[in-house]
Amino acid sequence: MSRVKVEGRPWRPSFILICNKKLITISFILSLLFISGLWARKYPEWFLYPDKYPDIVVGYNYRGSSAKDDAAANFCVFEHSMMMGDLYFYSETEKRSSDYYYYYDKSRFELVRDSLICLDTYILNTLTMDIIRAYGFSDTELSSAVLSVEALPIPDWADKNAYESGNYIFGVGAYTSAGNDVDAWKTAEERSIYSMLMFYSTRFTGTKYLFKEYDTDIYLRSQVIHGHYELKNISIIERYHDMDQNMVYVLSKINKSNIRTAQKK
Repeated sequence: MSRVKVEGRPWRPSFILICNKKLITISFILSLLFISGLWARKYPEWFLYPDKYPDIVVGYNYRGSSAKDDAAANFCVFEHSMMMGDLYFYSETEKRSSDYYYYYDKSRFELVRDSLICLDTYILNTLTMDIIRAYGFSDTELSSAVLSVEALPIPDWADKNAYESGNYIFGVGAYTSAGNDVDAWKTAEERSIYSMLMFYSTRFTGTKYLFKEYDTDIYLRSQVIHGHYELKNISIIERYHDMDQNMVYVLSKINKSNIRTAQKK
């Protein structure tokens, strides 16, 4: 094996080995910190209990979008949007499919995005750099409390799909946390909105759809929401991470008067 010289000096394998050992040690320590972080999962109070902080909106670095863009989109969807499309819920399995979109004013999105101020940042996953950020329209001071989910009681709403209380409809969304952290929370939030619409909708239709799985044709009874709704002032109330079941849960609410069946154009 030929030796590599740097600045006229012979290559010293012992130096490389020492460096490699240091890198291995650093990687091992980071892995331990990451694993220990998974087993003792913590979140900021403003993330778990957003109802205490009604003046903020949470953004994720989600599928190529920046956290700020995501926060602005979330704000616009929650403030005033149109949901158009179909949602399918198969009664005999956990499977669901959808073909729907949220529409909101693009100029409003740009105005919101330019006005948002980052108030706090929290890293969900140090290896993949999944982050959440709290944004507001003014320099609001947030609590620095970071809560361990292991110390929190399971909320009584976690085993529900949707329910009504007073003038409000509450929806619960759940998704596995075994994969990507950001994707889990985003999907659970979306499903919480699905649940509210399912509860509200009076246009369920029971029908059979041909469903193909593992090269076998299976007929399943499904429920369909023919979604064409105007939504206003959706609120995310609470989030919960069940470490034992590897599930995340999101509770959202909307005033019944803020859901309106829109007419198709």
